[in-house]
Amino acid sequence: MNIQFNGQWMRVEGQTVYDVLASHGLEAKPVVVEVSGEILDPSQWRTTRLSEGMILEVVHFVGGG
Repeated sequence: MNIQFNGQWMRVEGQTVYDVLASHGLEAKPVVVEVSGEILDPSQWRTTRLSEGMILEVVHFVGGG
């Protein structure tokens, strides 16, 4: 299946939101995940399965000064 991850289409096979985050090294970082326009609670990352055409936006925080 194909999903959109931060504006880029990618092919995945029956994965969860957590699996996609882990494949990008983001599973343990302080991020906000939006799935098809709705913010997803981190407790749902492992149980939310991806579906064809799903749009995933991930925002991570950067400190600086």
